[in-house]
Amino acid sequence: LLGPVLLPDGAGGSLTATAATAVSALPLLDVLQLFLWVAVSPAVAEELLFRGLLLTALQDRLGRIDAAMLSAALFALFHLSLSLFFPNMALGIAAGLLAVYSNSVLPAVALHTTYNASALLYALMATAAASV
Repeated sequence: LLGPVLLPDGAGGSLTATAATAVSALPLLDVLQLFLWVAVSPAVAEELLFRGLLLTALQDRLGRIDAAMLSAALFALFHLSLSLFFPNMALGIAAGLLAVYSNSVLPAVALHTTYNASALLYALMATAAASV
């Protein structure tokens, strides 16, 4: 869904073909390192901070839903991007609700990792499309 929005005009071809081209141009170790540094590490650290510590601390004072909303707003502000405030807020709300209703930060980490991995994939596709 976000491919046409995130990819530059003239990217051409299907998203799958562009993704395959982008990923195959890199050595496997580079792809794994990118995935760990861009998708997994920030997701684990941020979810432990915002859902593991902050959300847990706020729940007793604000209740589960309000705590999830406040932690989501702080998460979005933390990223210091006005243009990405609402997407980050939406991710924060979804991650917060997952953490609240599962009583675990792991589903939030999985969601956040998936979000980061898709952003990485689109960045790789845009780079591959721009070099064609």
